[in-house]
Parts: sequence; structure tokens; C-alpha cells
Amino acid sequence: GIIVRIDVRCHASGTYRAWSGNRGKYKTSSAKTNCPFYIVIHFMKDSSTYGFKIISNDHNHEPSADAISSTYLRTQTQREFGHAALETIVEERSKAGGTTAREIARQIYIDFPSVSINRHNVLTIQKRLQEGRYGALTSTQAFIS
Repeated sequence: GIIVRIDVRCHASGTYRAWSGNRGKYKTSSAKTNCPFYIVIHFMKDSSTYGFKIISNDHNHEPSADAISSTYLRTQTQREFGHAALETIVEERSKAGGTTAREIARQIYIDFPSVSINRHNVLTIQKRLQEGRYGALTSTQAFIS
């Protein structure tokens, strides 16, 4: 089918939910600032093209320092590169031993500059590979069985 409408908001849009007991203190690394930036992309049937309407073109925060700090851009570049290929590379470089997740991420970025990846992404891929190999077990359970 044809996508009729896409709502585009800033990665910093929204606000944090107030949890009982947190007394207004948030323990998070994300930065939601209730950014008003909002665009609607819609399909125009009469011309079979897409148009857009700018609801708010303003941001209430500084731009990201670099592409790797944006979760969305990291995810997008990894998807375009291919998750299977990225998993294979992480698995091969992890087998070498003595290499940290940060070093693996740096090596991948040097070899494939179009892929934005950080150590947290590498750790997530390593965990997924381990769960695929042993199932969702703790490290101790894997060696006992």
C-alpha cells in the first residue's frame, strides 16, 4: 500500500513521564526537551506525489555535536549496511580476544565510515549473538549445562 501520512518530530520531542517516587529526578542519558519541531508529510492522490506541511520549524536545543550521538542516525546507517553483515563483523572481531567494545566500534568506523556505531551498539550485538548461541541464560548456566 501507499503511505498516506508520516509525522516527523525531533528526537528531543516529548517530555519525561513523572514516576511516583522519583521526585522530579530522572536517571536517563536521553535528552527530551519537549522540542516543538514538527512536520507532516502527506500523499496527494490527485498528483501521486508527496507534499509536506511545516507545523513548527523551531528547535529549543542545540544541534547534535556529531552523527554518532544520534540514536536514529546510528540505527539508520546500521540498517542500510545490513544487520547480518554487522553481526558477522562484530563476531569475527570479538573472537580475536582482548579487544574492547569501544575498540571494535572504532575499527568498524575506520573500515566502514558510512556506519555509525558506538560501544553500546557493539555490546548489544555481542549479547544478541551470545543469546543466539546459548539461549537466554546467564553466563554461569551456560557452563553448567
